[in-house]
Amino acid sequence: MLDINNKKTITESDLQKTLAQLQARVEELEADHIWLSFLSQISWTLTSTFSLKEILSQLVFFTAELLRTEICVLRLLEGDELVLGAQVGIPQDMVFERLPANEGIAGYVTREKQPLRINDIKTHPITREYYFRHGARFDFSSFLGAPLVVRDTLIGIIGVYTKEPRQFTDTELEHLVVVANHAAIAIENARTFESMQQTKQDWVETFDAIPDEVFITDTNYTIRRANRAFADKLGLPFHQIIGKKCYEIVERMNRPPEYCQQHKMMLLKEPVTNEFDDIQRGETLQINIIPIKNDRNEITGAVHINRDITKWKQMQQQLIQSEKLAALGQLMSGVAHELNNPLTGVFGYAELLMRKELDPSVKPAIEKIYRESQRAVKIIQNLLGFARPYKPEKIYTHIHQVLEDTLALREYELRVNRITIERDYTPHLPKTMLDPHQMQQVFLNIIMNAESALSQLPITVERKLTISTKFAVSEENRLRIEFIDNGPGIAPEHLSKIFDPFFTTKEAGHGTGLGLSIAYGIIQEHQGTIFAQSEPGHGAKFIIELPILEENGIPKPRLTLTRSEKDISQQQPKKILVIDDEESIGMFLQEALRDEQHQVDIATNGSDALRKIIATEYDIVLSDIKMPGLDGETLYQQIKQVKPELVTQLVFMTGDIINPQTKQFLAQTQAAFLEKPFTIQMVREVIRRILAGR
Repeated sequence: MLDINNKKTITESDLQKTLAQLQARVEELEADHIWLSFLSQISWTLTSTFSLKEILSQLVFFTAELLRTEICVLRLLEGDELVLGAQVGIPQDMVFERLPANEGIAGYVTREKQPLRINDIKTHPITREYYFRHGARFDFSSFLGAPLVVRDTLIGIIGVYTKEPRQFTDTELEHLVVVANHAAIAIENARTFESMQQTKQDWVETFDAIPDEVFITDTNYTIRRANRAFADKLGLPFHQIIGKKCYEIVERMNRPPEYCQQHKMMLLKEPVTNEFDDIQRGETLQINIIPIKNDRNEITGAVHINRDITKWKQMQQQLIQSEKLAALGQLMSGVAHELNNPLTGVFGYAELLMRKELDPSVKPAIEKIYRESQRAVKIIQNLLGFARPYKPEKIYTHIHQVLEDTLALREYELRVNRITIERDYTPHLPKTMLDPHQMQQVFLNIIMNAESALSQLPITVERKLTISTKFAVSEENRLRIEFIDNGPGIAPEHLSKIFDPFFTTKEAGHGTGLGLSIAYGIIQEHQGTIFAQSEPGHGAKFIIELPILEENGIPKPRLTLTRSEKDISQQQPKKILVIDDEESIGMFLQEALRDEQHQVDIATNGSDALRKIIATEYDIVLSDIKMPGLDGETLYQQIKQVKPELVTQLVFMTGDIINPQTKQFLAQTQAAFLEKPFTIQMVREVIRRILAGR
């Protein structure tokens, strides 16, 4: 029995011991379960959001709950301060937003980058002195803290406090270190994400703040990015732009056009710039396409920048036109009209007489009249051509031709002022793309300035202006034009200012100070350079360099008549009405057209002409625009009502093409016109075109 009882006693003892061990193990497992549950919850929180504020707030909450403490504080290191990130359990009036990073408990963890466990803050060597100085405000007994470290860099600390004394275990310290490690990574990721978001937001706001239209494409012309200005200009939301081909959105085409500038950029592998007149939008755009390259210098896309330069171009043209009007005077329109009417008669009758068999003694005089009238016609045409406002249009032309056309405008003044022009043109210079009217304005300003300077020389001194053309010294794909005079030169203090707007050394009323500044802008627009050299007493030299550009446009087909059209117009006489208040013009046209077997009636005013039109069927009507009483514009409206089919057979004659009202009328009606003075051949050609339906 004893043995049996002893055996039974041993078994119960072992069982109790085993049960105790099991109970302890269960408690450990429960603690581990709680820890794992908290860790899972914290991990989920840290990975479910990139909001730094939310991550910090959840961290202090879960850490305090995990370690069963009333207080948890998380601070982030900024420079030499620890800034409060989040806290729980501290009254708001006791919270310090910033603490020195080298003082107290937080300072120790920051310096050592090691976890810290303090059972009694009041007596611990690390905190004793700090507590003595600041303890009146704090009522904490124990502390457990850990550094937040990412790649050996401390970014902050996290710590818990208790008001009652407590012995934190090694396990609790390990748990806090694990939480701190997870937290450090999550905080750094959130910071990186917020930085990226802020950078993206800054980029988008900056991109959208650009007033120019900007969009980015890949090498397949697909739009990847676009700014607000581009979307607003198209009137489309972004989702209808991004991912579409640029030629579909901009050009309304299903393939890249032949003139595609991005294609040109990818071939050249360098930025390209071009100007484009958008007729539908009534704008002039400067199109810049800049390549995007990777680290292997391969083009991966393009940045398109469309800048509206309409107002700038308009202002430039206004300045240019203002300078022209200052040089030619506001009366050019009226003077030209008054000269053109009688000159048309003189020129026309001289041409008619030239066609007849004349007495040999008379013929030389008639030929001289004809030649001199031709000269007068050319002078008026040059003046009108210069004063007339032209839309900038670059054409493929020769610089020598532009120079000669400009010199022709000043031929009389140069001769009167006894100025010799010496031409030093390099033969066989290539043509280039330029606007001849704008370039003529540049040359004219320089020549007129040279005239003014040379006129200051004594009458006994030779006055000479040398114009030379050559290839630029620096490179052969640029032209160099030099204007060299032997005048008094330009003062050194003026040389750096001559291209400034409104700068002039001339007396009041003798110059606007805009000529050379406008010339500078025109040359810049042509991608060229202009500068001056001078020494007082040794003349002045103006140097212009222009790029030699290949012809980039398709020339317009010349308007010609086929043989059958010519034969038809020549073989079939027509009924023609000529309307002009200048009797000489009407009689000249009547005689000239009768030589072509046409039947010609004359009317000297619009009212008489309207009665004839109502009573007679005419094939062609040649009408002056400015007439007393019923003028050409009113007559046009009357014909539209009584005989609308005759409108397309109207040809207007005018010597006042520069007049804005005349220009507007011709542009609106799209009617054919002859500019006075005209030749018989010009009259024949326009009649043939009208009859041929061209």
